[in-house]
Amino acid sequence: MLWALGPVQAAGRDLCAQSGPVRIWTAPRTPASGASFKVLAVATDGHLSGLRVRDPTGTLRLLPASAGGGPPWSLAAAVLDARPGTYRIEAERAGQVVACREVAADGGPGGDFPLRRWDASAEALYSAWIERLFEAPPSGALSFASLHPGEDGDLPATPDCADLPYFLRTHFAWKLGLPMAFRACSRGSATSAPRCGAPLIEEGFIRAPASASAFTLHRPSIARRVMDTVHSGSARTGLTDESTDFYPVPLTRSALRPGTSSPIPTVTSWCS
Repeated sequence: MLWALGPVQAAGRDLCAQSGPVRIWTAPRTPASGASFKVLAVATDGHLSGLRVRDPTGTLRLLPASAGGGPPWSLAAAVLDARPGTYRIEAERAGQVVACREVAADGGPGGDFPLRRWDASAEALYSAWIERLFEAPPSGALSFASLHPGEDGDLPATPDCADLPYFLRTHFAWKLGLPMAFRACSRGSATSAPRCGAPLIEEGFIRAPASASAFTLHRPSIARRVMDTVHSGSARTGLTDESTDFYPVPLTRSALRPGTSSPIPTVTSWCS
């Protein structure tokens, strides 16, 4: 399940807010009583040591959490069998609360989508989502026949290798109400790299929560327009070309975050 909520503001006199390098997200956006909801804390400035929750009865407890690598660093947990009322969730580091948010079970709509642009917190959440989406033991082989299985049931999800980084970005943008941009590019030749046009910016997700039909690969959806435009040449542009969807990054752990797409020709040359 995609982590679909964002930061909340101060609640009354007891400040519960988050900003800066640590954010807490929940899914679903508005938890239902009697059901579970997931919690994901994401940090860009270092490891987190724990997640704790105060339930509507006032009981405070530590949540069993699984940690992701870094950067970004993350902790994932679940609140089971939620009760009606407000839950206060806190992320800790070395005994100090570094982020706090409140979410109400059966409390009605959770407000507008919290993100309107691809800022540092959106990129960090995207990396944490990608890391957990494709998480597997290092000793095991991980493969997928398609991306069909998931929370959206029969939503078409069969991108090829050139489409995949765009498909995942578009799916994430759909879920969180973000814009999506891509370029139409040539395929290049034996003597010249592919060249791309001006960015095509899609803003259909940011005005209000969009239905699956707005995302689906059936025409005239946004995802279909993206998939019909991008191809392997999109990732083989010149290293010094500034008008591209891809750009080179250092081969370091801090730069190669989950979700970083490689424009190296040997990786993409077999794509259609």
